[in-house]
Amino acid sequence: MADADRVCVCDADAADAFAGARYSESPTTQIANRAGSGCAGTAAPVVLVPLATASSLICGNAETKGSPLASARIVTWALGSGGPDRREDGIAVEDRSTPVLYLELGDASAEACAERARALARLPGATRVTWWQNCALGRTDLPMRVRDGNSLLVVEADDDFVPLPQPADASEAHVFVRHPRPSQGVLTGAPTLGLLIVWISPRAPDLAGALRDWGDFVHIRHIADAGIPGFTQISVYENQKSADPLFMHFYEFDTLEAEETFSTMVEHVASRLGGTDSEAYAEWADWRVGHGRLFYCNTFRRLGEELG
Repeated sequence: MADADRVCVCDADAADAFAGARYSESPTTQIANRAGSGCAGTAAPVVLVPLATASSLICGNAETKGSPLASARIVTWALGSGGPDRREDGIAVEDRSTPVLYLELGDASAEACAERARALARLPGATRVTWWQNCALGRTDLPMRVRDGNSLLVVEADDDFVPLPQPADASEAHVFVRHPRPSQGVLTGAPTLGLLIVWISPRAPDLAGALRDWGDFVHIRHIADAGIPGFTQISVYENQKSADPLFMHFYEFDTLEAEETFSTMVEHVASRLGGTDSEAYAEWADWRVGHGRLFYCNTFRRLGEELG
């Protein structure tokens, strides 16, 4: 039986290790190494599930008999009264009420990203900086109006944040502020390990409201409704300068396999809308219906973080 077909329920020490990880190595490698031989050697992403859910699986190194979590290693927790930013067991809950996100897309090495993250994290207003690896560099299946890059830095900040000058190797750098409409999706309790970044603008300034209505009530709505495995929160941000790209759709995944997760989106949504030949699917899939221009769309896997 391949490792991808097995699951492992890790102990509390492994969960604590995962909560405190700073991802100098892969999070899945860290938790496997700290959880002991029961999880070591597996390459599947970590998924945290309630104990009641895990108890219905055949755990350890046994088959999961077709469970949707068959490709995941599992960390269990006991349900309880957690705080606003942490579960009862101490695992941090991802907070995407962040008022400001600053993104740098470029071609920096992982080491250079870590150094840049340390500098950005010291700025007033910065609370956390994460850096990410592009999962589909140079993709050609979607329009790209900006130069792609193999690295992404994301600064989570408040309204006092002012970024450093854009580095020479960065193709794009933007400050986005939180849009008033709420996030959509689910809370799984697991940390964000993958991202889908979408930058989009209206075809004319007076069409911004129409684009937002299409994005929020048609496109994102059906993605959230589909309950796609790996998808968690979807939040909308607006360019601080009111320039292109005007909006960012910030999709969070609780798996490192961001591109693979993104690739399942169409099949999950299409089946709810009558198939890929239906009018409902065409309305959902084509951003031009919402008077939009797609600037950028790509997936990323998490490499590290620096706290502000």
